[in-house]
Amino acid sequence: MYRLLLLIGDDLNDFVTAATTPEARQKQMEQYGALFGDRWFILPNAMYGSWDRFYGDDLAKKLSDLKP
Repeated sequence: MYRLLLLIGDDLNDFVTAATTPEARQKQMEQYGALFGDRWFILPNAMYGSWDRFYGDDLAKKLSDLKP
């Protein structure tokens, strides 16, 4: 018998089947967000991921939203 202690990924799809709209993804984050930093750990990859399609080809917008 195995027990998963933590999950590591670079995209929401690595943890759950991510929703296809920003609003639905926000609801997923509200539902599962407490798991991040406790059982789920993300190693970000800012160059690609399912979040990428919400920005389309607007690289400038994508990069500006990455800034703190």
